[in-house]
Amino acid sequence: MNRKELVSRIFVAAGIFNFVGAGLALLTQNPVMEIYPEVFSGFGLLAILLWGWAYVAVSKSFAQVSPLIFVFFVEKLVYVGSWIYWWTHNWGETSQKIYDEQFMAWFFLVGYGPGDAAFGAFFLWVFWTTKSNIENSN
Repeated sequence: MNRKELVSRIFVAAGIFNFVGAGLALLTQNPVMEIYPEVFSGFGLLAILLWGWAYVAVSKSFAQVSPLIFVFFVEKLVYVGSWIYWWTHNWGETSQKIYDEQFMAWFFLVGYGPGDAAFGAFFLWVFWTTKSNIENSN
């Protein structure tokens, strides 16, 4: 597998990450919607699905849309910032209650930040390398 194919597959994986998280929350009425409605309302989850679709849509043409890949990085940065904010304000009693009552919701809340951080770093790397390649070809 060459580099372009690997990068393309990681874009698809980023989309799947969004589809699985948001899709499960929408389909199961996951309590995350109640716990953190500022981000995970029905509308917020729909937006997360659309972002996932956008990642998949550019999986074959990412090198031609370098500025859009930077937007993907900023979007992930916003979600990671939101994740950090939520955990710094809900660590302790709230997180323990979620863990005790709804482990899957707790697991989702623990995992989405690091997952978004990893894909955000990936998007930044893709932006940087494709931007450099475009600039060097001019």
